[in-house]
Amino acid sequence: SVSSRHMKESVKGYVKLFIGTLVFAYLTFWLLITPFIEPEQPILVLFPRREYALILPTWGFVVLISAVLGYIGTLLLIS
Repeated sequence: SVSSRHMKESVKGYVKLFIGTLVFAYLTFWLLITPFIEPEQPILVLFPRREYALILPTWGFVVLISAVLGYIGTLLLIS
């Protein structure tokens, strides 16, 4: 029924919001708090090296821009 489908979509939305909030909190803690923690603390094994804070988003941006430009180039070649 319609209300059942609406309920499923609502639950999916809340799950996505919860996961996004957890990812944001993890990244915020990783980038803003871990630089002030002493290197010998065991909690730091939960986080990658800070260099990845620049490497991963840069790599993702390059892949995204390459995909968009490839798509636009394909459209230009077809028409």
